[in-house]
Amino acid sequence: MCIRDRDITECYAVPIYVSEEGDIAMDKDFHKKMLEMSRQVNSKETIIGCFVTSSEITKEVEVIYHYFLSRESGFQTQINLPTPLLLMIDPQMPNNSFNLRGYVQQPISVCKDQLTLFQETKVDLLFGSEETNELNIVLNKVK
Repeated sequence: MCIRDRDITECYAVPIYVSEEGDIAMDKDFHKKMLEMSRQVNSKETIIGCFVTSSEITKEVEVIYHYFLSRESGFQTQINLPTPLLLMIDPQMPNNSFNLRGYVQQPISVCKDQLTLFQETKVDLLFGSEETNELNIVLNKVK
């Protein structure tokens, strides 16, 4: 699957809390406030998904992603994007590279249960000259 013509021009981090028991909570009020402020600046921008720093899809990633399936998150289905886009940035930066992978949900039904299958989708990174210079500085410091 390839999602075309989606420019990500803005993003913000939302605090996630994991208890000692493994319960996961996302600061939904923070997300709502950031979304409101973002829409004051540009009312045409929409939520197309979420990003996480992880090298694999874990239980925590699924919990975060499922919030973005709800109307409460601000996500609205769009042509060629019926479910939110999940962007995963590998914080380990293997081979000193900016490893970014994209996924969309492909719901499947088995008997009465609904399972989630994530299908990888192509993601192209396009940076302006300022961003390229800054990313090169960061990558050189990691070496």
